[in-house]
Amino acid sequence: MEFNIDKVKRNPNKIKSYLTVKDDMVITNKRLYIMFPEKFVDKGLSVLSSTCYIAGLFAIIDDEGNYSVSKIPTRMSVQPAEIDTVLINDIPYVVLEVEENTDLIVSTTLIKENIAFPVYDLFFIQGKIPWYYDYTDIPEIFKNMRKYAGSKSGDNIITFEFLTSIIARDPNNLEVPIREVITDLNKANPVYVGLKNPWFTFKSTLSKVAGAYMKLGLVSAMIHPEKEVSDLESVIRE
Repeated sequence: MEFNIDKVKRNPNKIKSYLTVKDDMVITNKRLYIMFPEKFVDKGLSVLSSTCYIAGLFAIIDDEGNYSVSKIPTRMSVQPAEIDTVLINDIPYVVLEVEENTDLIVSTTLIKENIAFPVYDLFFIQGKIPWYYDYTDIPEIFKNMRKYAGSKSGDNIITFEFLTSIIARDPNNLEVPIREVITDLNKANPVYVGLKNPWFTFKSTLSKVAGAYMKLGLVSAMIHPEKEVSDLESVIRE
């Protein structure tokens, strides 16, 4: 499968028009593709087989380049006709092809599985946000954790809005959060930098050298020295 991220458009109503819920199944009347990062398989979030059990954090794409997204943080079952992989910005993605007039989702009865930590690790610690999610989608995924994963971790949505604002960076200057250079976050197109990255995540010298990546933090502190000493650092110096 060839896939060009520059030629797709988010069109949830178009994708929804192909789908019908019958009994416990979601049936598609058009060939569709389910796409998610291969990292999901490495993390155990998704299992590939004749019946795939995948995290409900994927894109659904048609042959015309329309797509929609799922933001359900638990696993669901899919029986694809084909399983393929594509590279998007040098990142491997799994593609499940679902033929027309077959089940897109085998069963809408889902089992609550607490997948909060591996999703948190991938998205925030590593900064590996799938291409198909917008800036405003990310906190909503964690808001759904209690309903679908049985986890209370997302009850305070402000926490995840704050974390998203930290990792989302201006593609022209990774030192600058995207929120500082745009007025409409719905149109944001940021580059994501994981929280474990001391080069850009932390601003103060103390924060950079006191973490688990001290060597990288020292280099970052020398190349990008802070302009003002923080209150905490002032106390420690005294």
